[in-house]
Amino acid sequence: MSHLIHRLKDKEIEQAQGRDRIYRLPDGGGLYLLVKPNNLKYWEFRYTKPGTKKRTFLGLGGLDMLNVDGARDKAFEMRKLLKEGIDPKLDRIEKRTQIQQEQACTFKSVADEWVKTKTKIKPKTVQGNIGLGETEMVIENSFCRCMSSR
Repeated sequence: MSHLIHRLKDKEIEQAQGRDRIYRLPDGGGLYLLVKPNNLKYWEFRYTKPGTKKRTFLGLGGLDMLNVDGARDKAFEMRKLLKEGIDPKLDRIEKRTQIQQEQACTFKSVADEWVKTKTKIKPKTVQGNIGLGETEMVIENSFCRCMSSR
């Protein structure tokens, strides 16, 4: 027996009103529209973790920032990750961490960390050298990892 997936219509999404408690409208494939009592609406993806087999969810964004097609696309990407045995929540955390590390690896940030380690430098010297280079250069990842591990 095949399962029919009920896709939310635009009209259903617009007409969803807040109740006395939070409730969810299913869109199929683990995607839900979460409706709060104050009429705020959010997309969430509910799934079973690959390793522990526990049910969990991942917020995808508010209805004002993400339309139904965008939410369906994100849910499709999450299902692809799950099919490969990857937890979408952990994947998101890893990507954010990687971006933060890349952004932190600028010449200025490395120089600031270096200045913090030097206690015998006169403040006048630090002030004179900080203003010299206004452009930030991306340092190689290996150098940043070396600096951050200290």
